[in-house]
Amino acid sequence: MISSIRKIQICPEWYVEKVNSVFSLPVKALIPLFQGDIERAKNEARIIWGGVHGICLLGLTQRLSYDSDEILKTKVPFFNRELY
Repeated sequence: MISSIRKIQICPEWYVEKVNSVFSLPVKALIPLFQGDIERAKNEARIIWGGVHGICLLGLTQRLSYDSDEILKTKVPFFNRELY
């Protein structure tokens, strides 16, 4: 019964390469913070992306808080400047 819940699909190589290229800049910026641990930098870059994506999505759907626009204008651009 558990096996019928979800099928695992393998992504094509071209797709994996495109996703990796999106994360290459933040990963490079994070590597020094984790003493050269590339795998940890990759994981942290994805975590950061998930957080920023979540904040933006909640803000755009006006579900974040009473000051969603202020958070998006002040926090997210600042955060992005720090990575790049």
